[in-house]
Amino acid sequence: MWREQLLTDTNLPYSLIMGYTAGYPASSTRNKIAKLFLQSNADFLIMLDDDQWPLLPPRQFLDYVLLDYDVLGFPYPSLRINAADPIPWYPSPPTALGAQEVDAVGTGAIIIARRVLAAIPQPFTDVFDADGIFSEGEDLSFCRRAREHGFTIHCAFDKPVAHVKPANMLLLWGNPRWQKEAIMK
Repeated sequence: MWREQLLTDTNLPYSLIMGYTAGYPASSTRNKIAKLFLQSNADFLIMLDDDQWPLLPPRQFLDYVLLDYDVLGFPYPSLRINAADPIPWYPSPPTALGAQEVDAVGTGAIIIARRVLAAIPQPFTDVFDADGIFSEGEDLSFCRRAREHGFTIHCAFDKPVAHVKPANMLLLWGNPRWQKEAIMK
């Protein structure tokens, strides 16, 4: 439905290029997308994972590019099933509305300005420690590196996106802790 609405909107104040890609790991797929984007003449890259979609009408969501943020992420609910999982970078949304500067956002629903991707080679990279143990995901790594290059990261806390994930209900059934561990990721 989103695609059809956007393709028939003749009053967009910007050009729109739509594409789809898939692959694993996510860092590789995101780098492929960034490379294709940099070969275009577009000013902003919008990435939406296939299990996430904005709750806003397409045009209202896309109009966020007009605000010209370096990086703008949208919060999405995530269920922390494993208590050993690290605490996310914004465990609960702030009370103020609108986009606010943060340390990092998830890359599942994100708008990135060309200037950011042009400055960071291989922007989406998983990080491993000296023992080869995973220590930082591609989203945190991207945001850290963007900040190191002088860019700012914002999150539109008042515009969450839907996040649909399959879950093994046996892991949740009988565990009263799961409800209080539903957090914004």
